[in-house]
Amino acid sequence: CVYWDFKLNDDKGGWSSEGCNVYYAADTHTVCHCNHLTNFALLMDVYGSTAKLSEGNQKALSIISLIGCAVSSAGLLFALITFLLFRTLRRDNPTKILINLCVALLLVNLTFVTLSHPEQFHAGFMCKTHAMVMHYALLAAIAWMGIEAVNMYLAFVKVFDTYYTNFVMKICLAGWGTPLVIVAVTAAIDIDVYGFKDGM
Repeated sequence: CVYWDFKLNDDKGGWSSEGCNVYYAADTHTVCHCNHLTNFALLMDVYGSTAKLSEGNQKALSIISLIGCAVSSAGLLFALITFLLFRTLRRDNPTKILINLCVALLLVNLTFVTLSHPEQFHAGFMCKTHAMVMHYALLAAIAWMGIEAVNMYLAFVKVFDTYYTNFVMKICLAGWGTPLVIVAVTAAIDIDVYGFKDGM
């Protein structure tokens, strides 16, 4: 029974059992009692650390993932083509937000599919670059989902039609720029956080 203590290891954080103890332990579960509220995590290894997926299961999982990404990408491409073909659909700001969200999710799918063959990116520059692109794509998708939520709030709660100057430019800066800054700062601090380490 442990929790993540951010003050350990010169403020880098580490696992601590302070204030926590095992109340009950069985083969199927463990009950912990702690005398504080903090960041808790549940770590599970159902099959044991030595067990690995069989080659057949790995192949099935890979195929299912590729099919899911292909279906998702096809839907996203269909939506983007529809928006590009019909100019009237692109006039309002919610549609522009949706177009950017579709592009971000498509980027996530493409990087995920290429990562499904990690033997091409074992180490070095390509591996780090690919990991950075995946990090950026995921952050951009999350940012555009957040922008969509804010826009819905403005539409449904702030009912009166309010005009914001350079709205599209501002949301594009937030949706594409903020993730870029986060990835750039992360890479500048420690580029080695991107890529494979110890078989991961």
